[in-house]
Amino acid sequence: RQLQEVTVTASKIKFYHKLDTLVYDASAFQLAEGSMLDALVNQLPGVELKDNGQIYVNGRFVESLLLNGRDFFGKDNQLMLDNLGAYAVKDISVYERAGKKSEFYGRDMNDKDFVMDVRLKKEYQHGWMVNLEGGGGTEERYMGRAFGLYFTPYSQIALFGGINNINDQRKPGQNTTWTPENAPKGDQKVSQAGVDYNVSFNNSKNIVNGNVTFAQITDNHISTTDRTNLLSSGNTFDYQYRNIERRTTQIRQNNDLTINGKYVGTVISEKINYTKYKNNDSYSSATFDEEKQKINREIIDDIYSSAYTDVRNGLMNRSLQNNIQNGHRLSAGLDYTNFIKFKKNSDSFNYSFGGQYNEDKSDLFKNYTINYGNDLNPAHKQNEYYNRPNRVYSFKAHLGYTYWINDNAY
Repeated sequence: RQLQEVTVTASKIKFYHKLDTLVYDASAFQLAEGSMLDALVNQLPGVELKDNGQIYVNGRFVESLLLNGRDFFGKDNQLMLDNLGAYAVKDISVYERAGKKSEFYGRDMNDKDFVMDVRLKKEYQHGWMVNLEGGGGTEERYMGRAFGLYFTPYSQIALFGGINNINDQRKPGQNTTWTPENAPKGDQKVSQAGVDYNVSFNNSKNIVNGNVTFAQITDNHISTTDRTNLLSSGNTFDYQYRNIERRTTQIRQNNDLTINGKYVGTVISEKINYTKYKNNDSYSSATFDEEKQKINREIIDDIYSSAYTDVRNGLMNRSLQNNIQNGHRLSAGLDYTNFIKFKKNSDSFNYSFGGQYNEDKSDLFKNYTINYGNDLNPAHKQNEYYNRPNRVYSFKAHLGYTYWINDNAY
């Protein structure tokens, strides 16, 4: 019998299990043109992407986000999520990865971590990838960023930078809820730049990886409060003004060298984190027994001058406060680890040593001035100065030997 014409449409499987690995096929998801990796991850069944870049798969926290099976960008998932084009992704695998000790010894050493591995298409295994974005708006708002990635099957090097003065980091269409309570108060300006690399030699046995980042964050928050106090003895009126300015500069760098020989493995890790901050918090307030129609912070600060004699009518008290804090935090560490396995048996030997230095120094100056009524002389004036240096040195060493009985370590 002659059959009528039929149309057969094949549907793609979005995900499948391959042994203990969960694999998502990137081509099975519909994405808007120009979408980045975060838009793809957001659509994966069972995957939850937090605003800070943390990823959960079926409720389990993903400890590392990998690129072609290799660590990249440290723990800062947001850099890869925001800058890697979804069009270049072949598939995404989720699995438990063997740690450095397990990989070297060839058996489970209880150092596995739960990872998400982003694997690129074949045509994107070697070359450059560049992402540029910029924009401007009303109220002198602007943002811009640049990202460049050079990659080969065994090496990746990324350069990135950005600047913006917008408080809301959300992208249109990619968040279903609006959470203004999580946005920073006031105006925030962020500038950052850095380099991240993962380079292997000798067929991936020797690896050097790390990153260097610079960031400067400036916050400016101005608040005004006009309050009426309803009292049986008569209403009073409070006028309060506060200005908070914070500037934080951060420099971070981490570098690891891994050398895997046939019987000896070596890991050398060093890190330096430096943060410098400058905070200024000023507060002015005045209380009157009558309402004032035209008043501002400048008037309150200079209310006892001859220019504001009329404004002082009804003044009950005036308070000024200024806090200035300058300081820095420094953390530096170096660790050296050796793994050794024996040729004639499966026993192993390992040792490590390292040191850590932490420094935290803060200078704080506080100034208080309180006046009552029309008295030009302050009823209370106080200056406070605090110097808080703190230095900590720490050293550690470890020595271990492992022998195996029926695949059980002792």
